[in-house]
Amino acid sequence: ALATVGLNAVGVADGEPWQEVLPGCRSVLVVGSGGTGLWDAFCADCRAHPAHLREELHPLDAFVARSLDCLDPSPPQSRRWVQCSATEKTLVDFRTLALQAGLGWPSLLGLLISPEFGPWMGLRAACFTTQALPLTPLATGNGPCSTCPAPCITACPARAVSREGWDVKHCSNHHFDSTDCAENCDARQACPEGANHRYGDLQTCYHYNRDTGRAALGRLTGIKNPGVGIGPHWEDWRTRCPPHTLSPMPDSHPTDADVLAHFTARADHYDASSHWCTDAVLLDRIRDLLAFEPHHHLLDVACGTGLVSRAMRPHVAAITGVDITPAMFDQARDCIDTLHAAPAESLPLADDSVDRVVCRQGIQFMDAPAAAAEMVRVTRPGGRIVLADLCAWGPEDRDETFEVLRLRNTARRNFWLAEDLSGLLRNAGCETVQAHCHISREVVDVWSDNRAIAESGREAIRRVYAGASEAFHRLHKLERTEQGFIDHMRFELTVGTV
Repeated sequence: ALATVGLNAVGVADGEPWQEVLPGCRSVLVVGSGGTGLWDAFCADCRAHPAHLREELHPLDAFVARSLDCLDPSPPQSRRWVQCSATEKTLVDFRTLALQAGLGWPSLLGLLISPEFGPWMGLRAACFTTQALPLTPLATGNGPCSTCPAPCITACPARAVSREGWDVKHCSNHHFDSTDCAENCDARQACPEGANHRYGDLQTCYHYNRDTGRAALGRLTGIKNPGVGIGPHWEDWRTRCPPHTLSPMPDSHPTDADVLAHFTARADHYDASSHWCTDAVLLDRIRDLLAFEPHHHLLDVACGTGLVSRAMRPHVAAITGVDITPAMFDQARDCIDTLHAAPAESLPLADDSVDRVVCRQGIQFMDAPAAAAEMVRVTRPGGRIVLADLCAWGPEDRDETFEVLRLRNTARRNFWLAEDLSGLLRNAGCETVQAHCHISREVVDVWSDNRAIAESGREAIRRVYAGASEAFHRLHKLERTEQGFIDHMRFELTVGTV
């Protein structure tokens, strides 16, 4: 029934994240229109009912609303329709919903790329229901933008499209200052995907300039006085709509007490909470970078359950461990000679007392400059310090990576770009610093299940991945499988010589 009016792109998403829209929601039917089908039906409706074009403020949205009302005229309380329209009062992130419903991939244009329709798909409505419907599989792979030569970048006269995505401010500024894109989007037209479903000139004009588009539609249908088109309001976009970003980093400053509580909650499950925890390849790389000699004394900062110390044990004469969480370090007593319950910012060791220092996935929970200075202080001249920490790949994925890390570890104090760790060791006094990259392939649903965050936090992580930018998809080689999302996370292995 939906397809008869051109609502021909339909998928089902999990309703659990959308309880605020409909309590008890179990499924969300996401409805879109691909190609020209909806436009053709809308034009036919205007010819049959000229008053719709003359009198309605947003005639296309009103046509969709009438079509949905005919389909489901009296929905029960267990079902709620929300329209993607200018007049809808319930605000829903339709882009995220559509990704979760398997309708496409993110694109450089800010639009979804449909497997069938390419960029020529509009999102129209969603039905939130307490009924459990079969979920639509997520669009597999990284999407066509990951391998496309991206003619959209060079086609855009505003230079608003790049490998980092769509810059709303550049786009809106150009629309406000120029008529180049008054009735069309050259970047969208340049996309090679879904070419058979490309909008016609009139349909494109209507979407990009309601005033001239509505007048042209009146001429086509023979309707006099077709009304005045409303929007898009580029001045509003320029002043009110920043480029799409995720939540900012929190203003709170976690304390040692927050870190202690976080890892106490994680202690029993910690060793199984990530692939990287027991990744033999990662542990071997850390060992090789530490370049042990048999007489060496190793300091394991934030030793936790002893995973790193246990792997290094055969290669050194002695190991000292430092951590602030008894529930963690009690599990390390079999492999560490001396344990200190102490903060890394105030190590209970003498100057020049150890040969090697390692800190894997720990310094993000510390006052990092103070902790790095302490590691340098206790290391003998010629000794080595290795920091191993998850980082963003770069500025392109920074906000999304930091958001995911923040959601998983609410006690986290620091978020890194790769170069930050090198600067940290240089500033602490290391003579030379080298950086190495290690990729950890993580099943996100396993990685997020650290037993220290609620299910709502894990669901928030899933939403970040479902709505991830093209740059994040590309850099993280994001996969969508039956296990959920798989992320190729970047570890920076930074080696400083004292």
